[in-house]
Amino acid sequence: MSANVPTYEPTIIQAGDTLRFTKTLADYSSADYTLTYVLISSLPAVQKISIVATTSGTDFLVSATAATTAEWTPGTYTIVGFVSDATIRYEIYRGQITVTPNIQSEELGYLDTRTYWEKIRDQLREVIQAGVIREVIRYSFNGVSTEVVTMKDAFNALAYAESKVKQEQNAGKMQKVLTRFVRPR
Repeated sequence: MSANVPTYEPTIIQAGDTLRFTKTLADYSSADYTLTYVLISSLPAVQKISIVATTSGTDFLVSATAATTAEWTPGTYTIVGFVSDATIRYEIYRGQITVTPNIQSEELGYLDTRTYWEKIRDQLREVIQAGVIREVIRYSFNGVSTEVVTMKDAFNALAYAESKVKQEQNAGKMQKVLTRFVRPR
């Protein structure tokens, strides 16, 4: 049984997985144009990856083998697709793609999949369980820095971190919006 090949650019791929999708461009035939995708990672370590599509009938087939993607550094990349021939080049796509770590890699050892706020929450719980503030915990997010130095601070910070974790877990889920209609006077 063969897998269905998507017809859109992915937004996430695990390093070590095969990347494969087709692209139909009515204005640019695969016989006359070349389709190339370039992935550029964010700082601090910039990585540039180029993928040249092959023809698949009148469509373009974009693919990278599992061995190729296994070499990709996990992180967020800007992905830009463009068509070109001998004289022109047009951008046809721009977006973001996240490369996640290869969970089968023996080099990973322990892979911590917790979010930032889950890590902060767990660290605060450890300090509270110890019963005494033995170290100062500092964290920063979106330009807001906090330092926890007392048990009261620790409990306040824990409540805040737990609310952030709950927001992350509920992201994209439908939320109730309560309204009340009143008669104008």
